Amino acid sequence: DLHTLLADHGEYFTPEHRIFNADLAGGPMMDLGSYVTSFALMVGGMPQEIVARGSATAEGLNGQTSMLFGWQNGMHGLLNTTLFSNTPGGAVVAGR
Repeated sequence: DLHTLLADHGEYFTPEHRIFNADLAGGPMMDLGSYVTSFALMVGGMPQEIVARGSATAEGLNGQTSMLFGWQNGMHGLLNTTLFSNTPGGAVVAGR
């Protein structure tokens, strides 16, 4: 009986890194965010609801995204990905 999923992946990149270039698929969702999102889908399946908030880089790309997933069974998932700093980079799945 799962009720909580937490997943985080953040890394710091210097401004000249490819990840800050929109022409080269920049932003965290293509590289870092795909890991936390795929993990959440693997554990909970397709969520019923997704609420997300992003923060832009100086170049105007998405630099950080926080997401709240809600599933039909009541489970919540809190996911975060960022290019702005190194984060612990882990996941927790909790239930009864």
